Amino acid sequence: FGALVYSQTGAKALDTAQQELMRAAGDAATAASHGAHMQALGASLLRNLDDIPGTCPSAVRSQVEGYTKATKRKVIDFNEKAAAFEALIKPLPDQVDDVKDKGGIVARITALAMLVPLALVLLSCAAVLFAVMTSCTGSCNGCCLRSLGPLLLAPTVLAVAVAASVQLDVAVVISSFCADVDTNSLAYIGKLSGQNSTTYKLSQYYIEGTGRNPLLHDLHAAYGQLEEVNETVALLGQQVESICQWTGLPEVEASITKANFSIQTGCRLLAPGNVFAYYDRAVRQDLCQTVVIGLGWLVSFQVAVGLLLLPLLICVGNNYLKARRGWHLESAREALVASGRASGRNRAMEMRRA
Repeated sequence: FGALVYSQTGAKALDTAQQELMRAAGDAATAASHGAHMQALGASLLRNLDDIPGTCPSAVRSQVEGYTKATKRKVIDFNEKAAAFEALIKPLPDQVDDVKDKGGIVARITALAMLVPLALVLLSCAAVLFAVMTSCTGSCNGCCLRSLGPLLLAPTVLAVAVAASVQLDVAVVISSFCADVDTNSLAYIGKLSGQNSTTYKLSQYYIEGTGRNPLLHDLHAAYGQLEEVNETVALLGQQVESICQWTGLPEVEASITKANFSIQTGCRLLAPGNVFAYYDRAVRQDLCQTVVIGLGWLVSFQVAVGLLLLPLLICVGNNYLKARRGWHLESAREALVASGRASGRNRAMEMRRA
């Protein structure tokens, strides 16, 4: 029952945490792909702007070049911000996947630590029941049951005691970690990646809501440059198209719209509410609540079954075999007495006949 409770609480919570990490890695990968897409759109904008002066009459070419150069500088700034954003976010999916893989290893070790004592307890119970159920006279099976002590039952009790102590230690460590989960999480992240790293700054922003988010900062800066480009295109695009033989305005407008969509998507995926929800479900709820509850139930039932009920089952089985042996001996003695009485009566009858 304890294993069933743990499988429905602790193991399920670890699986849920794995799914949350997988979704977080997917969001980071999607945001990274949008960062690369923004750079491609910026390059397309630069090519279109470079084509404008050559399509204009010589009388207005210098004036148009002045406008295009100013707009190109804004596009270049946009590309730099998009490149900085992609450089920061590109390693994050692999880092999240690494955390997920390590969590999977911990989940498998936990499941193994749970199943080995359980298998030994079930094997011991089956051996005791087999010895009791196959006993006809209770003579040899009592010796068999006693011989199981050093071979199976003692190692089982020892394994259950060790497993329960380890699981209890893990539950205590997790409970201590969860006493101030946000601070301890940041301390752990800072120890792994360094307190000056981008990972730590992002963690501090999303967990505590303090500090600066370099990802959103780059996206907002890119959005500001793109808005200025969009205003210039909206103001002068049709005029340039009417004066010059330039036909790239629809492509420029489409590129700006797509780049704006990529920025909005990145902001939505990296919004504090979206990212913090993954942390809240995986760490605050699953690790700090469900896993601890599951470990508590598992330890309680392992101690009850392996250290209390299993020895009790052995004692009951041994007493049953002793009682069965006594009943068999008593039946044999009564049979011998009855046989002796019958033999005595037969001899007496033969003597009377003689």
